[in-house]
Amino acid sequence: MILETKNLTIGYRTGKVDICLLKNASFKLQRGLVYSVFGANGIGKSTLIHTLCGMIPPLSGEVLVGNNPLSKISKKELAKQISIVLTERPMVDYMSVSDFVALGRTPHTGFTGYLTTEDHRIVVESMELAAIDHKKNQSIDSLSDGEFQKALIARALSQQTPIIIMDEPASYLDYANQIQLMTLLQKLAKEAGKTVLLSLHHINLAIDYSNVILLFNNDQTLTIGAPEDMIVSNRFNSIYNKQDIYFDNFEGNFKSNNPTQTKFEVDAPTLQKKWILHALIKNDIPSIPFSIRFYEGQYQILQKGIELETVKSIALLVERLKELRT
Repeated sequence: MILETKNLTIGYRTGKVDICLLKNASFKLQRGLVYSVFGANGIGKSTLIHTLCGMIPPLSGEVLVGNNPLSKISKKELAKQISIVLTERPMVDYMSVSDFVALGRTPHTGFTGYLTTEDHRIVVESMELAAIDHKKNQSIDSLSDGEFQKALIARALSQQTPIIIMDEPASYLDYANQIQLMTLLQKLAKEAGKTVLLSLHHINLAIDYSNVILLFNNDQTLTIGAPEDMIVSNRFNSIYNKQDIYFDNFEGNFKSNNPTQTKFEVDAPTLQKKWILHALIKNDIPSIPFSIRFYEGQYQILQKGIELETVKSIALLVERLKELRT
């Protein structure tokens, strides 16, 4: 156990009133695993992250880091245990990326803030791991949102803590960089024994890269377990109180509960067939008196076995079917 909660209740206070978001949560985080916090917007994911980092006091209960109460750990010592990546952008626009990432070494440098050769090596390595080293001499204010997110991640990596906690780290990254980030976090957990906890909006990332998911339920409780177990037990369908959204347990993603009712005769390999049907449903094309065949790299439209037309792409196929049905 590296981080533990005991009967933790979180939320915020408005005047003398406590607004509770999560009640009596008790769980333990272990070394070498990636944990994802998932739930509907506004349910309390960021509040949980901030509470575990010591930025927000719990309404009741306790957070322990290495068997020590979080409330009793000094900020400097806590910074040696937990590195944090939040969504807020700090006011450090005048700094270079390299200097910003070097701030992660602050807990280790002592009063002078002097960076040793080893500190500099760690800063360079952290920028390389976060894929932001090519921007090391640029100022923070010149970075895009996605690049700045990488700089935040590099700073957290340079802190070299056993626990890494992130609030929506994939928010400003394109899909390729989201995959790169999650692969890196998975590697850090497996090979360096890090404990990684992050909140995510993307359920596919949580399923594909997490060992454990902390799922916020609508009754202010958590369900905790492997994503695969949650899928087969149909847990994700309890997240949204919306009749038009459901979780497809076979494909591992949320979908509309009212897809277009379609019946198409498609003669094509599995890959092409899947995406032909996907395009027809997405474009609200109902059942049609035609069949579709994928032949020699092209898409044929047939009626009663007679070829009407051949096109080179699914986009053109959709376009022609729309015209033919009118």
